[in-house]
Amino acid sequence: MVMIDTKDIAKYIGIITFGAIIFFAGCGAALLIFSPGLHPGTQVTTQATTVVVTPTATPTPEPTPTPTPTTWSSVQRVNFLSTSAGFFQATTDSGETYILQNPDDYYALSTGYYVTFQRCGSANYFNGFQWKACDVQVVRIPWDSETDDWYYEDDVSIVSSSDNYPIYYYDSSTHTAWQWDGSRSDPISVKELRGQHVRRGIPPNRR
Repeated sequence: MVMIDTKDIAKYIGIITFGAIIFFAGCGAALLIFSPGLHPGTQVTTQATTVVVTPTATPTPEPTPTPTPTTWSSVQRVNFLSTSAGFFQATTDSGETYILQNPDDYYALSTGYYVTFQRCGSANYFNGFQWKACDVQVVRIPWDSETDDWYYEDDVSIVSSSDNYPIYYYDSSTHTAWQWDGSRSDPISVKELRGQHVRRGIPPNRR
């Protein structure tokens, strides 16, 4: 029969209790030392990740250009032609000045011509108002600027053998002139029409 002394039991309980106290005290100390959030006045810095979202730019639609309206002037007589200002310029008997956008229109004109201009804008050079002309239509061409006699004749579809050749034609839509001998037509300069009887249109062999 084993006899256990109560003194020994009390001693073991005391050792176990003391060990438990030491263990929990150590855990508390470790927690206090290694947990900065438990210390008063200690700032805990949390590193946050910032996500920057760039909005997709919506393209701005370009405005549709408004076409420049065009109008035709009344029939006017060309009084003056010049390029001295750096552009092709025609001044009429009405006092209006036109800047011709197409050089061919300028070289097809002469003073004394009666024309109509297609206005497609305006300018203000040298403190004066000018029209911009995108096209020019010749209405009448005088053969003598002093008498203003017209040499335009009505065009005909068939030219009889009694006609005197050559016959001169002028197409105002293309500013082109021809000399026709009854079977063949040759392009000529518009200035060669001066003093001639001219038929409006194109020669029969070019129709």
